[in-house]
Formats: sequence, structure tokens, C-alpha cells
Amino acid sequence: MYFLYNLLGCALLPFVFIRLLAKSIRAPAYRKNWQERLGMNNLKETGYIWVHAVSLGESIAATKFIKEILKNTEHPILITNTTPTGRQYICSAFGDNARVSNCYLPYDITFIVKKFIKKIHPKLLILIETELWPNLIKESRNQKIPVALVNARLSARSANKYAKFGKYTKNMFQMIDFIATQFEADAKRFISLGADTNKVQTIGNLKLDVSLQSDLLKKITSQKKHFGKRPIWIASSTHHPEETMILEVHKTILKTIPNALLILVPRHPERFNEIYKLCDTKGFDTIRRSNQEGLTKNTQVFLVDSIGELMQFYGIANIAFVGGSLIPRGGHNILEPASCGIPCIFGPHMFNFSKLAEMLIAADIGYQIQNSKQLQTKLLEIFANKRIATLTKSKATKFFKPHKNIASRLAALLKETFLRD
Repeated sequence: MYFLYNLLGCALLPFVFIRLLAKSIRAPAYRKNWQERLGMNNLKETGYIWVHAVSLGESIAATKFIKEILKNTEHPILITNTTPTGRQYICSAFGDNARVSNCYLPYDITFIVKKFIKKIHPKLLILIETELWPNLIKESRNQKIPVALVNARLSARSANKYAKFGKYTKNMFQMIDFIATQFEADAKRFISLGADTNKVQTIGNLKLDVSLQSDLLKKITSQKKHFGKRPIWIASSTHHPEETMILEVHKTILKTIPNALLILVPRHPERFNEIYKLCDTKGFDTIRRSNQEGLTKNTQVFLVDSIGELMQFYGIANIAFVGGSLIPRGGHNILEPASCGIPCIFGPHMFNFSKLAEMLIAADIGYQIQNSKQLQTKLLEIFANKRIATLTKSKATKFFKPHKNIASRLAALLKETFLRD
């Protein structure tokens, strides 16, 4: 099976680079540091604690956890990413820390992964959420590098796919030394697929361990001065064709609330220009984040064309809608707006975050709608009833309180288990 997997990987490699080149037309960052994807880098040290977070969402979730590791150990940290957005965020979050290095994760082909691991020889490999790469896990085991999968989640849909590969899936899971799951349901799925019961623990979701840091609160306060006291709703992590639906909803909102402002945050940076043109074509008075000085009381849409600033815009909005959920993409992080104490709306397609969606609905701080018409109705309802916003803030505080210190507990557990020296 590994032979066929590697053979397929090698055969597809030219097409992967063609895809990277195609992506770079819209997102030039894909052209940079491509050699790192083949395992070629400028890393000088060995003995890293190696953390892999595939993209922006996982990088944000891992940040507090990584800071706890930095606080409690003296080892250098290597953070690998797969996407430019994840890498850019990590560089902004840890760029001034000499102990933290960053590069792209090499492609999961045996000879590439083997050479990379041999060069850096990490103390521990920590995979965030669902990053299950067979060669990466196998070569780490071969070179006696312990592997931990943290903030692990496994949907029923994904579990069914893994089950089709039977003993190969079981073999891979048994090579993982520790699995820290978000929920009990995730733990049961991992165990059912072959993970050792003694190596699986339900620790909680790192994304639930949220606290608004003082520097973020300062940014929110500063932004509020620019935006004033007008009604604001934010649509974040949107995909095609959600923006078209959202703009139609906003057009209707403006008929009832003429001074309402939509903060629009597309999921992928390469679509920023496309969405700006869409807003213009639809006739909205639109300002980009990169041209914020142009914001006036007549601005109807504020397009966030930057990375890593989403939380501060949640902090100034009255209501949030989280995208990837009106279409079958599985949704995105609904905990971030909820942690800012604002009502969080999401669509019917939340299969990647189904448990979190259930939790927010049960706590009465999240609202699931089925289509854009219901989104419009819910927005108008919340804007009209200020009591909803007040209650949401207090309920959100109560909701997040039991989940404090997940990051520090997980970091301490990994140190005790794998980093005693």
C-alpha cells in the first residue's frame, strides 16, 4: 500500500507544481519558497519541537498552545504550514521570537520526508487537528520521533472514508503515540479505526480556550473610533458563491436600516480583487481595508483584504455570519465571533464543526439558518431587538468559562509525557 501511495505521489508531483503555478496567478505567495515543499530549507538547528498546522484556521487555534510550549520548555520550535495564509499568520504571530522557525511542510513522499526528518531530527512531532500523512507518521516512527495528534477531530464522514482502508488505517493510527481529541465522539471514532485506547484522551478544543488579549482589545477600541456607532454585521470566511447571496441580503437590510455596514471577509486572499469588483458591480459604496482612510458614513461594504485581523473586526461588529456554511464546505470557526460576545449565525452545512454548532445553539449564542432568506430575517430580528445582543454577551462569557486553560494543560501533558529531559 505504501509503495502504491508513493508511486502515485511521485506521478502526481508535476501536476501539483502546475497547480501551484496556477494558484500563484491569483495569489503570488504560492510562487515563493516552493523548494521547501521538496524538503529544501535553511533550517540550521536540530531537536525542534515540530508543530504542523496546515492553514490559517489551524495556525490560529495552535497559537496559544505554542506560546505555552515556549513558556514551559527551552527547545526551539519549528512550525510548518501548507498554505501561504497559514505561514503569513505564523510569521506575524512569532516573527520576532528567535526560538521559532517556520517553513512549508514537505510533500508526503518517502524520500522527501525521510531526508527532512533526518536533517532536523525533532524531539517531538505535533500534528494539529486532521493532518494525517502516512509517510510523515511512518518515517517519524522509523526515526524514533514520537508523534502527537492534538486538537484532533474526526467527523463521521471522514471516519467512513478511513474505514475503507482497513488495516492500513489501523496501522497508521497505531503509530501515533498520543491523540488528544476535541470531543468524546472523536475519541470513539479514532479508537474504532485502530488507535490504542490508552493513547487517546479527550482534552477539549483549543479553539474554546479563548481570551481577548490586551493588545487585541486596544485594536478593537481603536477600530471602533473609525467605524462609529452604526449597525454593523460581518460575513467572514466566505466562499463563492456566498458573497453574491450575502450582498443580496445586505441590499435588503439597507432598505430597513439605511446606515447598516457589512464587513466582508473572503476566505481566500486570491479572491480579494474579484470580490471588490463584485461589490462595485452590484452598486455598493465599497472600501477596502487597505484603503481604510476612505471610510465614510456612506460606506456600505467594508472589504477586509488582509490576513490575521479577523478578531478585531468581530470585536466591532454587532452580529456575525460565518461562511462556508451556505454551501457544502463544512463551515469555519464559529467560536471566534462567539468569544467576542456577539450573536453568531451559520448555515446548514456545518459538518466539519457539527458538535460546536450544537453547543453554540444549546448555549443560545449561535443560530443556524437554512438559506439566505432566513439569514436576512435573523439579521433584521437581532438588529431590532437590542436585548438579544446584551444577553448573548453574558451567555458567551458563561459558555467559555469552563474551557479556560486547555492550551496550558495540553502543553504540560506533552512536556510530562515526551519532554522530561
